[in-house]
Amino acid sequence: MSHKLFRWLVPATVCALVLVSCRTVTARPGHSGEQAPETASAARVRAVPLRDRAAAPSVSGESRTQPLAIDQDCPEQNPAADPGHAGRASLDLSAAMELHAQGRVDEALAVGLALLDQVMGLQLDSPSLRLLLGEWAIEAGNGVLAEQQLTAALAAMATEGDVEQRISSQLRAARSLAYGSDAVALAEAQALFEGGAWAAADEQLKQLFATAADEEVMRQGEALRETIYRQSVARVEAAMGRVDELLAQDWPRVEVAAGVTEELDGDAVLPMTPDLEIGSLLDGIETLPQDTWLPADVSSRRTSLAMRQAASSLEGQVVLEREWQATLDEARTLVAANRYRDARALYATLEGTPHQAAARSEAGAAADALVKEERLRAGRLFVAARKVTLPEERATQLRAVRDLLSSLLADFPRSRYADRVADNLAAVEAELAKLSVE
Repeated sequence: MSHKLFRWLVPATVCALVLVSCRTVTARPGHSGEQAPETASAARVRAVPLRDRAAAPSVSGESRTQPLAIDQDCPEQNPAADPGHAGRASLDLSAAMELHAQGRVDEALAVGLALLDQVMGLQLDSPSLRLLLGEWAIEAGNGVLAEQQLTAALAAMATEGDVEQRISSQLRAARSLAYGSDAVALAEAQALFEGGAWAAADEQLKQLFATAADEEVMRQGEALRETIYRQSVARVEAAMGRVDELLAQDWPRVEVAAGVTEELDGDAVLPMTPDLEIGSLLDGIETLPQDTWLPADVSSRRTSLAMRQAASSLEGQVVLEREWQATLDEARTLVAANRYRDARALYATLEGTPHQAAARSEAGAAADALVKEERLRAGRLFVAARKVTLPEERATQLRAVRDLLSSLLADFPRSRYADRVADNLAAVEAELAKLSVE
């Protein structure tokens, strides 16, 4: 029996057998001491989890190791204190196993089904028990019962995902209670990193840094984030180098890197073509933490790749146009998010394409928006600097404003706000001249 089925077995078995009593379940009234007959439970599809079936006999009838008794430490029951004791019979999985080992399959089935009938009210289910009863029913030649139990086992297994989700949730709560939520969050980030989900690990650490109170956890978290950053940057550099190498080669003669393959139809393996390898490398870069790679770098390589793929075919032209449009859309999204510098870098990748005119126009508008925003910020800083009473401190702040305005003129000399920036710069320099502390 698979390990997957056994995972259902132990917890519910303990619960079920304790509630039913240590080793007994209720037999039908008036049949004390008799072997429990097959009841209506044979027609019902719900069962309870049982213990591991490792000790159960095989279909061939070979004897297996006897199962351990489940009532070794069970207190003696007092018949006088239990009016229904006279109506009970020894009835547990061990008894059914023993009967099956003796070749008394019908009786083993009856005991197993009676046990199922006794504990099914606990609202538990066990694919393991159902599989066991189904196998025994096949041995006994009862196809209807076997089909019934095996179908129900499959239905019960379909809910296993929900159970695993609940277990994971409660396990996290238990660990937080035992070790502290900061330590648990750090452990989860470490597990994500070791599992290859570096970006997710990085995000987990950012959340940890925002709320953590444990200094030792913070120290370990910072060390882990440094490791993630360092290894991510190294991976990006290696991937970009390989992409540039492939793009520069004559593809029909490209030698595929050792170990780079694409699996086809199971065991059949063919070399990965350069365009597929480039796409895979760029996809891999985009799964790394966002501050370790630049969108413009990836986009420019994708554009180059699309141009190589396009050749002269109509299909290639469609692919190329789709790539260009995606780049243009991404640049516009960055502009909407006020990320003007990143947007301009993407617009630059559309030089030489049919979108060049639109890209240049929108890049110019993005530059104007950036200059306007930075000029207004410089104005606020200038006003604040003039209010500073200490001459040295005022000069320091004024020089910062001057440097900001100077960089705008250097980076965006064609901006429509360039003249205004120059006027602002002259005003700042005049203010500095008054202080005579340059």
